[in-house]
Amino acid sequence: MNKTKIRATEQPIAVDIERLSAMLSCGRATARKIGEQAEE
Repeated sequence: MNKTKIRATEQPIAVDIERLSAMLSCGRATARKIGEQAEE
């Protein structure tokens, strides 16, 4: 996996777990883990 770059933004994107799992074509648990890691 490539290293994630930190990009500052003035307009953060907010989605719920259901929408994130649909966008990533993964399950709810995986989408939740990805979302939590994205906050860091």
